[in-house]
Amino acid sequence: MNTEWNEINTQEDIDHLMGLYHHFHDSCLKELKYVSGMHVDADKSMAAINSKRQVHIVIQGQREPSVIEMVFDKVIHVGLKPANEYSDGIIYEAYIAKEDGYFIWFDSACFNDDYRELYNFNDVTFIKSEKIKWRINENYIGEDEIFTISN
Repeated sequence: MNTEWNEINTQEDIDHLMGLYHHFHDSCLKELKYVSGMHVDADKSMAAINSKRQVHIVIQGQREPSVIEMVFDKVIHVGLKPANEYSDGIIYEAYIAKEDGYFIWFDSACFNDDYRELYNFNDVTFIKSEKIKWRINENYIGEDEIFTISN
């Protein structure tokens, strides 16, 4: 299994990922983690700059390959719209584009240029960032949590 990171730089890179992962059809957002880069040291001094701004996500799907891990670097905006316990959170088709020098990923293909005026950012989960990298990681299949808090 190839677990090397693949950077997205071009439309061809986007098309390759979308084809390989079947446009995210019948998949779900399993986990999401944000790393700001800010922290407070033991002496209570603060590193107050968001030096990282990274979002890590794991998507699981019902086709092969079944697990994709993505890292969005230098994040500009994140919107999370989880389904409640009475409806499914299935991603039927996702959307990735490069707009104005930024990459944007939506959990719905309906949110594209043709439908932009019909939806707003509160209707979908989305991530806008300067960079995206991804890899297949079949070790992350199943219900076990990946982004755990260590003691």
